[in-house]
Amino acid sequence: MASEFQNISDILQRCETAEVRDFITSMRERIADLREKNSDLNDKLKFLEEKLEDNTKFEFDGVFYWEVSDTSKKFPFCQQCRDNSQKNIRLQFTHSDWWECKTCKNNFNASGKR
Repeated sequence: MASEFQNISDILQRCETAEVRDFITSMRERIADLREKNSDLNDKLKFLEEKLEDNTKFEFDGVFYWEVSDTSKKFPFCQQCRDNSQKNIRLQFTHSDWWECKTCKNNFNASGKR
């Protein structure tokens, strides 16, 4: 698309009038705007692809998010931190069958109850 505008620009420059120069300037500005919008959209697309990939690595069982690979669950992650802050905070197993989130300070017993 940019090369098509460049060809038009080259043709119009041969005609060289104030109106043509204004047209060329506005087309160059439009191209710059389109490039910036394209870059922004590519950044957003990359962010969403990464978020989608991250979501496929986790499974929610009603209490915890679990990191999964193939068919096994690896570690529980804090539901509150993941849902509210989009942070994957691994829960720490403490004494007496309790899981603790070191970030938000929530505690869960091993059966998944607060």
